[in-house]
Amino acid sequence: MLRLCRLAQRREGGKRFFVMRLQYGTGLYTRSGHQLELRGLLPQQEGEARELGVLLGKQARLPVRLILVRVWRGGGTATTPTHPRGGPSAWA
Repeated sequence: MLRLCRLAQRREGGKRFFVMRLQYGTGLYTRSGHQLELRGLLPQQEGEARELGVLLGKQARLPVRLILVRVWRGGGTATTPTHPRGGPSAWA
């Protein structure tokens, strides 16, 4: 919650860009205010992506672009990502 408030304050100074992992329990809402259910939005095929404009946070309602990507859950190879610390693919 505090993090979203800080992001909202930064936004007031103009366009800002950030990347963050969606934290469990963070509310996502349509531009008209209806809460989104991620289960119905998640891509089904590996490599498939979806992108949509949403409002982030129950109170902050920060307008953001949500990008959902279905990734491969196996271990990394030369063509698939591995965790930056060297473990198996933690991007999933």
